[in-house]
Amino acid sequence: MSMLIRLYPRAWRDRYEAEVLDLLVLRGGSVRVSVDLVRGAIDAHLHPQSGPPVLWTHRLPGLFSLFGGLSLSLAVLGISFRAGPDWGDAGNFMGVGVMLMLVSLPGDYLARQGRRFVVAGGLFGACVVAANLLGPGVSSSLFVSVAVLLVICGILATAALRAGIAARGRWILVAAGVILPLLLVAGVTLVRESTGVALVDIAASTTALFGLPYGLAWLLVGLRMTVRGSPTMVDQPSPATPGNLVELEIPT
Repeated sequence: MSMLIRLYPRAWRDRYEAEVLDLLVLRGGSVRVSVDLVRGAIDAHLHPQSGPPVLWTHRLPGLFSLFGGLSLSLAVLGISFRAGPDWGDAGNFMGVGVMLMLVSLPGDYLARQGRRFVVAGGLFGACVVAANLLGPGVSSSLFVSVAVLLVICGILATAALRAGIAARGRWILVAAGVILPLLLVAGVTLVRESTGVALVDIAASTTALFGLPYGLAWLLVGLRMTVRGSPTMVDQPSPATPGNLVELEIPT
């Protein structure tokens, strides 16, 4: 139940979290209380108690992320249900989705993350150099896979950072959207290859197992970013404002 409190804006949690948690301990939890908490979180984001409204330009990064995740998810579903090696329009949707994801990332917030990008860039560069030095082979493919994984995880974590998701939430998001699906893909691929399933079927199914969770993760990040707003490179950031206190309908 306490995890639902993290859906509220940070300003709201700083002011009311302890009080609500104490109330939940006294009254206990139920499905009705959970629904009220989720409804209150949505209302707290959409109707801040005070301060200027979120500029429409501040919602653009979130919309790019939201539609990027939607395009990727639709592409993955199209690939999964298409027979044969020709992915057709589904491949185009995937390209549009990736482009929108990348467009949602640039912003002034990146200037405060220099050390993280230096470390990530150094690891990526080291993997690329190692792959080129080793030449064709299993070891080289391993370093290439690690480099690709760094990029996939990195852009999702960067979008989550822009959306104001805390470090723990970013780790959970990356694990649910990338790491766990990747492990599932590896397991399914090994099983299906051992049973002689056609490579096209494996490609379609593994694309769905990995791509759909990743697209849904971007949908969640984009929704949060759209609701709370994110300053662009051409706008000054709006001051943080406390969220709206929503009365919980906790049964006595």
